[in-house]
Amino acid sequence: MTTIDHRHKPGNIGQDSDRLRRESFTKPREIVQEESKPIQKEVNKLVVRIIQRGPVSSLIEWRLDETLNRGWVPNELIDGDQKVALSMLGSAIPYGLPLSQVLGSIKIESREVVEAMHREGLWAAQDFQKNPQSIARALMSACGLSASKIQSKIREFESNIKEATS
Repeated sequence: MTTIDHRHKPGNIGQDSDRLRRESFTKPREIVQEESKPIQKEVNKLVVRIIQRGPVSSLIEWRLDETLNRGWVPNELIDGDQKVALSMLGSAIPYGLPLSQVLGSIKIESREVVEAMHREGLWAAQDFQKNPQSIARALMSACGLSASKIQSKIREFESNIKEATS
């Protein structure tokens, strides 16, 4: 049995690299080509929540870019895993009011929230735990909103829609 010493000897480093370089240019390389397989493009799909299923279309809910959306889509667009192609979600018929348009821009500063909470009697941790309705009133007050103001804005929006479509 012959043993081969694989360690480099001080004088062989250059000779080994020369030998490898010569072999790489002179020896034919065997090229193995893999069988080409048809490329099936993966469609980007998003899991949706079905709110209401009808005979032809369904009301679905999905979150995209941190925004919760609802819309109607034909049932055939929803696969068995409750997924819909992202490209099809843009064609969903929107459901509900476009609240960002109805309410407009709401800007609020923390000092306004603090003032509103103090007016509601919210000072200590126990005040917040015992009075969740006061928290809601304080936030709405700081935003300059009330239930009646929101309802008024919705009526105005609907009136504008009726005028535009008449």
